[in-house]
Amino acid sequence: MFNVQKATWFEWWVGIFGVLMVFLVFPRWPPVMVWVAGILLIFSVALEYVPIPLGKAQGSFVMVVPLGAMMAYGPSVAVWLMLWTAAIAPLLRPRVTAWSTWLFNVGQYSLSALGMGFTFTLFSVPLVKGINYWNWSLILAVVFADGVFIALNHLFVHLLHALRGTFERQDVRTFLSGDVIHHAVSIAVAFLLTLALPAYPYIAPVMIFPAIVISLIFRNYSRTRGLQQVLAATMSLLGEFDLDTISSGVTKAVKNLTFADAVAIYIYDVEDDILRPMHVAPEQVAANFPLRELLHCDGGAVWDIVESQKWQYIVNTLRDSRVRWVSAVGPSYRSMAVFPMYSHGGLRGAIVLYGKRTHAFPETLGDVHLLASQVAVLFENANLYQTLQQQSIRDSATNLYNYRYFYVALEQAVKKAIQGQGVLSVVVIDVDSFKKVNDTYGHLAGDAVLASLSQLLLKSLGVDGVVARYGGEEFGILLPVDSLTAHHRMEKVRAEVARHVVCYDDYKLQGITVSIGIATYPEHGSNERDLLLKADSAMYWGAKQRGKNRSAVYTPALDTQLFVDHLTGFHTYHFLNQEVRESFINGTRDWGVVCLDVENVSLVNRNFGFEIGDRVLREISVRIRECLRLNEIACRYGGDEFLMMVPQISREHLENLALRIQRSVAARPFDAGAGTVISLRVRILANVYREVEDLAAVFEQVGMLFAKLQENSQKTLA
Repeated sequence: MFNVQKATWFEWWVGIFGVLMVFLVFPRWPPVMVWVAGILLIFSVALEYVPIPLGKAQGSFVMVVPLGAMMAYGPSVAVWLMLWTAAIAPLLRPRVTAWSTWLFNVGQYSLSALGMGFTFTLFSVPLVKGINYWNWSLILAVVFADGVFIALNHLFVHLLHALRGTFERQDVRTFLSGDVIHHAVSIAVAFLLTLALPAYPYIAPVMIFPAIVISLIFRNYSRTRGLQQVLAATMSLLGEFDLDTISSGVTKAVKNLTFADAVAIYIYDVEDDILRPMHVAPEQVAANFPLRELLHCDGGAVWDIVESQKWQYIVNTLRDSRVRWVSAVGPSYRSMAVFPMYSHGGLRGAIVLYGKRTHAFPETLGDVHLLASQVAVLFENANLYQTLQQQSIRDSATNLYNYRYFYVALEQAVKKAIQGQGVLSVVVIDVDSFKKVNDTYGHLAGDAVLASLSQLLLKSLGVDGVVARYGGEEFGILLPVDSLTAHHRMEKVRAEVARHVVCYDDYKLQGITVSIGIATYPEHGSNERDLLLKADSAMYWGAKQRGKNRSAVYTPALDTQLFVDHLTGFHTYHFLNQEVRESFINGTRDWGVVCLDVENVSLVNRNFGFEIGDRVLREISVRIRECLRLNEIACRYGGDEFLMMVPQISREHLENLALRIQRSVAARPFDAGAGTVISLRVRILANVYREVEDLAAVFEQVGMLFAKLQENSQKTLA
């Protein structure tokens, strides 16, 4: 702020002092006719009216006329031409500079022209009246005089930048190299101008046309270079989908285009109706930049311009009531330019430029507007990509990570634990009696329970853990803690679930419980598959089969119950679950499902005893196994229910499998002893699922098929 004030005072001082010096040194009208001076002034203003950008400053071929007039009429004409040219030309364009800067340019041009004229007189060369008057002394005088003009002009400009705090050493080389080219062309054209001055002044304008044409060529080149910068910035970010990387690249590009003191990018959050800050350039101002979220309801300059959908340049923020700064920081920036970013009618964000002085920005803001329109498309693509990416790793019903992400996260977490010699606990949670919730209240109520429990788990464990929907009503959790700590935390979660109430329509679903299994690296296993199987075993055999609503840490005693159902000799459902998931990960996407329910086993148990009922189930298991091939995975799903899952099978072959099992069971009666023969049947539902993308949905369908079998059984009994 203090630097800006010093720079402004310097501008006023140089401007006033320069004008006064011209009046003091050349108080009388120069020795040239008024109409000639008018013609020269018109073309001098025309050349200055077509500026050529030189980084933070601008150049032109304006020196053609003063140099030619100095050789033909003397230094006084050149000085007065520079003063009036510097005063008039900026007023013909839309004002992009403060009045102090306008006066500074008038003053520094005047002082530089005075230095040029004084140097020219030192060589005591005669005034030019034609080509015969050209000689090496004249050429040397003009070159030295013009060199003094360049030196003084650069001195004043760089002092001003130093006072503003925007001086950079590389700018000296950039400005100087550009000015040398402009002045070299100007000197050459100025000598052409002297062919007509002063003998034929009305022909002189024809000599200036080459300078005007060259000015337009250079100006178009500069504009083309700006468009090339926009294109280069866009192309470099075209394949990028990270919002932070895009924002960083764009702020740097805008900084190079405009030389703004600060550039900020805001991203529009449609859910909260907020413009969120993403990135600030340059890095040295980012730490102290008054950057905050911009609420739509709070209004302000940025939102007002964004709503208009047209970019706007605020030349003086102190005079715009819409501009609001953080009170602790104050109005650190005097200029702003806001560029809304819209794509396909939707707001994507905004690019905001800040300058420490008023009227801070050059004429390249149009390039920023073009860049902003391109960046809006990049942001839209990035948001779409991230949305699709999130959908690929998120479960739509609970918004938790899905099993795909869980497997990847588990693998990475185990590697990290191995490399860092740390610990990792794998937790499997299963909702107890979830089928009853679906049967009693419907599947929508079941979805509401899962969604509510998901939020509870995230709140309790999501800070340092990974929470995922592992299966239909199962959750998988990764915690970087030992087994004792994991068990302590999961006991708290279990207690919270038991107290939890889920509101659905007019119902208050309560009494929900979960069974929890825990396995820890390196205590219980050394790889992800081993840990997951043991956590699943602890959940099923250590918690669910011992009364539900409890948590259990894996112990070796559970190994004998991990793979085989001891009554039927079939695999356990959880082993089938793991095998199917592993095949799915390896690329198997087509699955045939056979759900089988044995009729009237409860009547056998009641009439003949559980021992006979168990023997019946064992014999049925043998007959089912006889009908299966090698790749057809089967398990005991429940008390008298069996599940078979077959990869890559046609519907015809699946129906043949179901028919073989039905005939095999019905073909032979069961001897219950004492001359009693029992004839039993099985009910079967089968389906084929193609191009499966979410295996959890298939297991949900399995549950629904078994529910339908139970429903059909009740209708039969009725």
